[in-house]
Amino acid sequence: MDRLANSGQFSIKRDVLFIDGIPRSRAQAEVLADKVDMLLLLHLRADQEPMLERIHKRALQENRLDDANPDVVRRRFQEYEAETAPILDFYPAAKIRTVDAGAAPLEVLRQIIEVLQIMLFPEALQHAA
Repeated sequence: MDRLANSGQFSIKRDVLFIDGIPRSRAQAEVLADKVDMLLLLHLRADQEPMLERIHKRALQENRLDDANPDVVRRRFQEYEAETAPILDFYPAAKIRTVDAGAAPLEVLRQIIEVLQIMLFPEALQHAA
């Protein structure tokens, strides 16, 4: 991010940056807070067992051996609960939107698009109403 800003390819005042997969810890959230103004945190929430089934199915289809091992995936869920879930308390609740990631994939996509439309184009939605 610093490299992009220094080269002029990214401006915190001009651009919207979508960050996927970080922050994963409170320490990362604190570092990120010094660099960007977090407009929205999109929290994809799902119950563990249905997600284990979905991940296992995808692993078999895409030959992803690490995801085919339920113990490895369960350990990732444990790491998420211990390291990542607590960052939800770091951000103001008003900046967090939760999507039901346990829904059918197209429904999850629809929910994500709806949240992003509201955030990025609120005036367009007001005119449509």
